[in-house]
Amino acid sequence: MNKKERNIRMKIVGVYSTLIISLLCSCSKSPINDRSQLVIRTKFLDASFSEFSNSEIRINDGVISEIGSSEVSSDFEDSVLTGYVYPGFIDAHCHFVGYAKGLTEANLFATTSFEEVLERLKDFGAANPSLEVIYGRGWDQNDWEDQSFPDNSKLNVLFPDVPVMLTRIDGHAVLVNNKALEVYNIDQDTKVEGGIIEVKNGVLTGVLVDNATGLIEEKVDLDLLKSNLLTAEQNCFSAGLTTLDDAGLNLSMILFLDSLQKSEELKI
Repeated sequence: MNKKERNIRMKIVGVYSTLIISLLCSCSKSPINDRSQLVIRTKFLDASFSEFSNSEIRINDGVISEIGSSEVSSDFEDSVLTGYVYPGFIDAHCHFVGYAKGLTEANLFATTSFEEVLERLKDFGAANPSLEVIYGRGWDQNDWEDQSFPDNSKLNVLFPDVPVMLTRIDGHAVLVNNKALEVYNIDQDTKVEGGIIEVKNGVLTGVLVDNATGLIEEKVDLDLLKSNLLTAEQNCFSAGLTTLDDAGLNLSMILFLDSLQKSEELKI
């Protein structure tokens, strides 16, 4: 990158910095949002690429109201922040809805054995006794001493009456208990192209691989999902993420997200 290109990029960053401050102040639950007046001392460029050095941005009620010299803050010195201002970060490939759902799913990441998976599920089930379906994600048998797929025999003992669906870390396999197999009418005669319904010694193990995972239709509680999405949004804002591109959503979920944004409940 030559010097001219670098300068142009720096100018663009400066312009977006001033815009994103407004976005963050209006959307986040940070201390900024609680101040009726705020000044940020900074160095930046305006839309015409004019440089402001040792200047300040005044924010009133979450909106940039004035840009100028240090005289701007003379009437409220106690609400001046000094530091760096960055553009809002954009994640161009993420799974925001999946992250939101995961906030109320059993966390099975970094388990070192299937026994640890079962222990986490015990704790999760005890903490969420009203759940009609238990979801979990993150197990990976490659991290265990026994690297073969687990079966659902112990899962059936722990949860005989509640469907349990545990997604592998990469999403290409799911372990379900017999109750889930029963609910979704999956038996040894069930066939699916491009997928595996594992059977050992004439018994379903509960392992579904690749396209067979599609036989399990997730039941979505929209009220719970809405709550999770709003929590996930605040978590993203707190890390500086202001725009996300979700890689892979069905039409119904796209419409649901669209409805939340049109009602201004979801702002990211």
